[in-house]
Amino acid sequence: MKILEYVKVRSKRRKFYKSIGLFIAAIAIFLTFRYIIKILLFSEPIQIYSIATGSKNGNFERATKLIQTSISKNTNFRFSIKNTSGAVENIRLLTGNKIDFALLNIDSAFTAMKTEKVYSIATVMSNVIIILVKD
Repeated sequence: MKILEYVKVRSKRRKFYKSIGLFIAAIAIFLTFRYIIKILLFSEPIQIYSIATGSKNGNFERATKLIQTSISKNTNFRFSIKNTSGAVENIRLLTGNKIDFALLNIDSAFTAMKTEKVYSIATVMSNVIIILVKD
C-alpha cells in the first residue's frame, strides 16, 4: 500500500514539475519573440556617414577611427572613411555633396568657411606648431 501511495505522490510531483517547466518555457518563448519583434519593428537602422580624412594612416584617419569606435558603442552611427589627398580635395568633395563631413587643419578650415558655404561643427584636435631654427 505504501508503494502505491508513493507512486501516486511521485506521479503528482512529476506532473507538477512538468507543468512548471512548460510554464517557464512558455514565458521564455514569449520574451524571446517579444525581443525579436521589438528589434524588427522598433530599432533604428544604422546610419552611415561619409567623412574625408586625408592620407591613409594619417593623423586624421586615426582620429576618425577612434571617434567611430567611441560613437558606435552608444549609437547607430557609423563612418565610411574616405582617404584623400588633403584639404583641397576634402572641400571639393564636401561642397560637391560627395561626403557628409570633412576634416581640415585650422588654416584650411578658416579659408573654406570664408570662401565656401561650409561651417565648423567641432574641433577634434588642436594643431601643433613646431618652431625650427637654423643651427
